Parts: sequence; structure tokens; C-alpha cells
Amino acid sequence: NSNVLIHTCFGTEAVCTANEDQCPAGTFSAGDRFNSDTSVSEECGNDSLAFYNANSETCGQQCTCNYHFTVIGDKLEVGSMEYGVCFNFNAQTSRCAVKESSCTNGEFFLPPSPDLAKDCSCDNVNVGGCIDGTSTLFSHCAVDNDSCEDGQTFMNPTELRDSSMGIECRLCAAPIIIPTLSPTMTPSSSPSTSPTASPSTSPTASPSTIPTIS
Repeated sequence: NSNVLIHTCFGTEAVCTANEDQCPAGTFSAGDRFNSDTSVSEECGNDSLAFYNANSETCGQQCTCNYHFTVIGDKLEVGSMEYGVCFNFNAQTSRCAVKESSCTNGEFFLPPSPDLAKDCSCDNVNVGGCIDGTSTLFSHCAVDNDSCEDGQTFMNPTELRDSSMGIECRLCAAPIIIPTLSPTMTPSSSPSTSPTASPSTSPTASPSTIPTIS
């Protein structure tokens, strides 16, 4: 499965975090690649049932950027992995962030918590990027400078957004939601007589595109 693995902590239950520093009190770190030796089908995703079988085939038994570790038998939910925020107490503003190093001067990092009202699923989390040399030639999005190549410069999310490039990188793309269409009813029998006139309105067409959530 192509979902990127993140950190796993264990206490009475599995807790997914961006790094070991965010493991809650009373839990221990299981590392960044827990259950990476198992086989996960590409079909494992939103609404799939979590399982772990004798052949080491699993679904929902890992911490990934987009999916929180899921109890066996429960359904996976896209966007269930939540992140923390960088909070500016003076300006009373906040933004979703992967970890403390994502914050700038004057901002304080608050780890993910049910008490945070902000929706910080991965599609709402801004990350930084790597810039070629000292130029303004954008290379690729990155969470930290260890994802940049030799000779590249790392810009944090705020620096990248406020630069002349004006680029905003997200940790992941927003999920595509496919609408559920009502079933079409077919008459049980043909009418005994032909209609005397054509209907005055045409039937409503189904949507031709799949809407997305930004």
C-alpha cells in the first residue's frame, strides 16, 4: 500500500504521531515502521475492515499519513490521522502543523488532541519545500530539510508561502468523495396506450464529474 508510514506509540491502545516526541505520557515508542513487514493490499482504504491474518496480510494495522491505526473489525476512515497546530498567542491564530520544527518564531506547537477544534487531517497540514541552490527554483515539497538533496535549501511552510514563489505544499491531497446516486426505478409493465404528446421537460442528467473536497 502506498500510504507513508509514520510513528506508532503503544499504551492501552495504539496512538499514531508524527514523531517519538509526540507519544503521549504512559505510552512507549514502537518506531516509524511498525508492521512494515506485513503485506497491505492497494484496495485497503476508506471503509475497509481492519484485519490481520495468519499470512501477515493486514489492513488498518499501521500508522500512516492519512489513516490512524484501526482496531481489528472496525472500518478505516480516510483523514482519521490528526496532526497538531502552531499557535500564535499574540495574534490568536493557528495553523495545522506536522511537528514543532514547522512553527516559526512567536508560534508554539500544540500536539494533536481531541480538545483542538481545528480539523488537522493531512490534507489541511501545510509543509515546507526544497529550493535549488540560492535561487527561487522550487524543487519539491518536504516536511523537513533531511528530504532535500545536497545543495538545496529548505523553506518551512510559512517561508515558502510568503516567498516570491507563493507556493503552499500540503502533507496529502484532499480525498475524492464519490456521491451516492439514488437508484432509478423501472416501471413493472409497459403502458397499454401510447402517450398523446411528448413530455415537456427533459429528465435530469447525472453529474458528469466527481466533486472534490478542497
